[in-house]
Amino acid sequence: MNKKMIIMDVDGVLADLEGRLVEHLVACYGKDADINRNMYAIEDRYADFPEILDAALSFVIDPNCYYPLEPIMDGLVFVERAISNGYPVQFLSSRPKSSLEFTVRWLRKHLLNYDETLGAKCLDGNKARVILKDYKDLIAFVVEDRPDTVAKLNEAGFWPTRGRNPGIWVFTPPSCMMTRSS
Repeated sequence: MNKKMIIMDVDGVLADLEGRLVEHLVACYGKDADINRNMYAIEDRYADFPEILDAALSFVIDPNCYYPLEPIMDGLVFVERAISNGYPVQFLSSRPKSSLEFTVRWLRKHLLNYDETLGAKCLDGNKARVILKDYKDLIAFVVEDRPDTVAKLNEAGFWPTRGRNPGIWVFTPPSCMMTRSS
């Protein structure tokens, strides 16, 4: 019996982009850059600080910013457990397409079983639309932290798991992942 796949986000779920971004911005702009961390979209967070917003946008479109990101260990443990329980795992990121090589290198560096996954894709766009178009009938579940993507998947009848809130990995795997099925 083939299991349906798990779609995993990368940033905020497996890799700490938020922490690195804020660290970089605070080093350049001081405490003004460490604001509104409850706001997901950096365009909203730094709307009143155009210079910081420009620096934040430049940071996230630079593919070199991704490889040194710190891992979120609970997320990596979850992926390793999913793989060991026979779930196909597909990594889908909203990162720019130009960052795919860095994303794959990062995943290989931090996951013992990356070669047993379905690989990674950087979509540079509307992740919910891609999931619903290309993966809709193949999904066991989705782990995602981006609120607008979660909302669009909810509207389509999917209930993705919010992988992480700032500093806390909040996903509890379904019981079927706790033991290996025969």
